[in-house]
Formats: sequence, structure tokens, C-alpha cells
Amino acid sequence: VYSRDNQPYAVDETTPNPQLYRIGSPGFAKAVRKLVYLRNPMVVLTTDDISEISAQLEALAELKGEVASVWHRVAQTDSGLEIDVGDETQARIAIQPGTVQVVERGSPTLFYRHENDLPFVRPADQGDLDKLLPFLNLSDTDKRLLIAWISYTLAHPKLATSNYVFLVLYGDRGSGKTTLCNAVLSALLGPNVVGVQAFPASQVDLAIAVQNAHVSMFDNLRKLTPNQADMLCRCATAASLSTRQLFTNGGSYLHRMHGALVLNGIHHFIDQADLAQRCLELQVQQLLSGSRTTEKALAARFQRDLPVIFRGLLDLIAQILQQLPNVTVKYPERMLDFVHWLAAMEQ
Repeated sequence: VYSRDNQPYAVDETTPNPQLYRIGSPGFAKAVRKLVYLRNPMVVLTTDDISEISAQLEALAELKGEVASVWHRVAQTDSGLEIDVGDETQARIAIQPGTVQVVERGSPTLFYRHENDLPFVRPADQGDLDKLLPFLNLSDTDKRLLIAWISYTLAHPKLATSNYVFLVLYGDRGSGKTTLCNAVLSALLGPNVVGVQAFPASQVDLAIAVQNAHVSMFDNLRKLTPNQADMLCRCATAASLSTRQLFTNGGSYLHRMHGALVLNGIHHFIDQADLAQRCLELQVQQLLSGSRTTEKALAARFQRDLPVIFRGLLDLIAQILQQLPNVTVKYPERMLDFVHWLAAMEQ
């Protein structure tokens, strides 16, 4: 398969739902070695062998490969959206207006997985989103706004038309901002081994981080320069960054700077008006000494309730999709898609 962004992929169609490997990636090398071993355990492929196989398949993909949409984590479908569960069963979660279904086999949607991805939890048969509220150390209004942001972000794949609102969490030391990101938001929006990171030092580092996750989270921000604020604004509305391709003099590589971000810090670091209009800023409340718990204990409690919470989130998305065509916005703001989403959720 040759993707619409000019990347070659190999498709394993022996699985219940198609599994993709980006040609030349570590995952592709593992899959090729596994395939060769199953056919003949005596054959050992060298790195040069893998490189030659990759080069031949890449040329074949460009020459004869089907041009197709390839998605990471979340895909748009004709009737709604689809989420890659990310486990070995290749299951997907299909969300249509009013309905949620786990698709074990037969989905035609093509998903690419990054090496850092971890699986979503399997949703329970019945959901209860109210079980999420005790894990959110926010005011009642901010809890509802955060749930709206989570549902909006999960429901929007990386399309050129998707405009992402950035979540900004402020809170004093010990308010649990990082724990909220690592234990709660990551599990609901795309678990991965990276978790919360330091803010990237360059545009290229930011582009790579954003490309490799559905949601990227950055910790302990203190101040943003005007250039950094402009860089973040471009991430909200699908920009690209061209750099020189490695080991070449004239080749270029295109980085997509497009994705949802979570930024947290003690100090109020959003002071550029253009960026502020793209942010949802929430205040994390100080934890009382009697209510403190370790991150490990909180994560264990959250994991017990996660299947029910996740199903409740998916049901909410399905209900919002049902209401979206009927909403009327009285006070349109800069990020109009999110404003419509809020109106549909209110409905």
C-alpha cells in the first residue's frame, strides 16, 4: 500500500483485521524475520537482507501499490469513526451516531502502529462516565469541560480539516498535574510508553513527537517564546516542516506538525493571544493532605474502573455525533468545531 502522504506500507491480511507495517521500520523488520523463520528456521536474515527487501518493496509500493488512507489510532469512516484497540487481536471500535461496536474481524480500515503505542483497554459492555469524576482534581465545571475535550480529541483523526484544541493544566506543586496526564489522559486518549515529556527544544523534535502519538503531553512549562507559541499554533491546524533527509545532500523529508497537545505548569505561560484562542485552560486544584495517594495506588484504582469509564466515553462520543447536525451555536469562537462539540454535548 502507498499511503496518501507518500509512505510505503506492507499489509498483513492473514489477521482478522488488516495489520500494517511501515516498510523499513523496526516493526517491519521483526515481521519479516518472523515470517522467514516460520517458513525456514535455518535462514537468518542480516541487516543488509532486510534493507534490500525494504528497498524492493518500497519501489513496488510506489509502482503498483494501492493508494489508500492510512491512519494512526483513530480513523474517519463513511459512517463515523474507528479506533484501533492496538492489541494482538487487531480489534477495532466502530463509533457511529448513537452506536458503539467492537469489531473483531472484517474491518477494511488500515491502521499503522508506532513502536511506542500501547493498547487501549477493552471497553466494558456498559459504561459509566461518572466514575471518571473522582479522578479529576478540578472544579465541577472544569470536570465537564475536560470530559468534552477528551471526547472531542479522541473523536478527531488527523485530517487536514481537524482543528485541535490544546489542553493547558495549571496547578501548584503537588496538585497532581503529571499524575492526571500519565494515569488518566494517556489511558483514555492513546496509551504509549513515552508518557509526559519535557517540551521539545526544536521544531523538528516537536514535529516528531506529534507525529508519533495521537496526543502529546509536555510537563512543567514555565514560559513560551513568541516563536514557540507560533510553532504550537501551527500544530493545531495542520502545518508541515521540511528538513534535509538523513544521509543525503539534496533530499528532503516532510514532518507533519498536526496533533492534540497537553501542556502543564505552575506558572501561567500562555500569554500570546493567538495561542490562547486555541487553548482550553483549566486549573488543577490543590490536593488536601488527607486525600493524597501515591501515583501507583491511584493508577491501580483507575485501571479497575477504566473499562467502564472508557465505554462511557465512547457512548458519549456516539451521542454527540448524533446531536451534532442539529446544534445551533449562539456565540461562535475561534475553534468553532470544538464550540459545536460543546453545544452537542450540552444537548
